[in-house]
Amino acid sequence: MKGLFEEFFKWKSAIVDMFFDNSRAQAHLRGQGAIEYLLIIGAAILVVAIVTIAITSVLNQGQQQSISGITSANSSFDQLKETSGAYYRVNNHYYLKSDPLVVELNSVWRMDNVVGGKVADTIGENSLTCSGDSCPLPVVGLFGENALQFDGQNDVLSLDTYPNSIERTISVWLSPGFTLVDSGDGKNYGLFITNVASGNNMGGVFLRNYYQDLIFYVCSFNIDNSCGVEKDIFNSVLMEKDKWYLLTVVSSKSSNFKSIYLNGVSLVAGAYGTGNATSPGIRFGDIVPDADPNKVNFKGKIGEISIWNKALSASDVNALYNNALSGN
Repeated sequence: MKGLFEEFFKWKSAIVDMFFDNSRAQAHLRGQGAIEYLLIIGAAILVVAIVTIAITSVLNQGQQQSISGITSANSSFDQLKETSGAYYRVNNHYYLKSDPLVVELNSVWRMDNVVGGKVADTIGENSLTCSGDSCPLPVVGLFGENALQFDGQNDVLSLDTYPNSIERTISVWLSPGFTLVDSGDGKNYGLFITNVASGNNMGGVFLRNYYQDLIFYVCSFNIDNSCGVEKDIFNSVLMEKDKWYLLTVVSSKSSNFKSIYLNGVSLVAGAYGTGNATSPGIRFGDIVPDADPNKVNFKGKIGEISIWNKALSASDVNALYNNALSGN
């Protein structure tokens, strides 16, 4: 490229000298004076401009090719990470398995497809399952991956067992599929219920569509499915239809719900719920059934779901969200 510029400037100098020499000769021989002299200079400048534009075009094409090459290289590098066995891919970001943020990561479901009523666990063997018309349908999601569309009626993904750890973190990408109305529709849309094997110690996370806010509502159920301990999160959590949000919930043996975050920001921290909150079983999109007609299954999209066998800190959760946005 340096040689190209050197040749260009030599050529430009020769062109200008030629025109200047010619202009002096013509002015002397024909006596046409300063006007013709200026016209000739203008012509020389025009030639130089045309050549400059041509070289700039060549440089721009080279830059575009470089960007394309970098994109292709990044894609190839990501593919190597995907197949190397040295990384976990969580929320659009690759982490070395030794990274503290993914230590004790138990399961990741990327919703790439539902085959035979199963969503594969990308790092373990804990498949989410569904059957028949209760299986949500694949749709376009975030980060170039699929999500699953829940119909608000009977679509549910279930996991019967997983490690009974002292603490647990559940991270879910969700996109509400219902519209806020003037006073809300009064529905509790079940996002997931935990500890389904414990009978009288289930915990549920819902979106309560009240007062033009989608309020996160958590409940630890009694044996009759009534809320023994409940919490409305009145942080003016205004969510919008068809927009994506990352919900992260931390639980422990002492409480069903300890900390709840939305897009990496803490909504509430405390202890609600009773003990043994890490009993087996979780159902996504479900709600504890009872006679209340305002309790309905989740309606909208659910993307990647991750579970850790530990409590993520506030800084961990914030990093998880920010890394997802920044990519690989």
